[in-house]
Amino acid sequence: MSHGDHASHLAVIRRIRTLNKDTDHTIAILLDTKGPEVRSGDVKRGIELKAGDTLTFTTRQEAQYDERCVEVSYDGFVRSVQPGDIILVDGGMMTFKVEKK
Repeated sequence: MSHGDHASHLAVIRRIRTLNKDTDHTIAILLDTKGPEVRSGDVKRGIELKAGDTLTFTTRQEAQYDERCVEVSYDGFVRSVQPGDIILVDGGMMTFKVEKK
């Protein structure tokens, strides 16, 4: 639902429901909702990663951390993620699996 407005989406849903009632066909309705956006802080130098490398996400603002650590803007980040969760970065261009908090 990140494209368009609620009124236009509702109109499409109503049309689909009408078609489902009036025909022998069933059209499913799937909504792609926008997930939370978490912004990263400035990365001083580029970070080069290979599959299996570890990257640390932190909410500590302006903290001293090594080059494999990225500051994120969402204060509730650590509370929101659980080991085993998948984090998508750059619109899914990179994926990370949460190992520990």
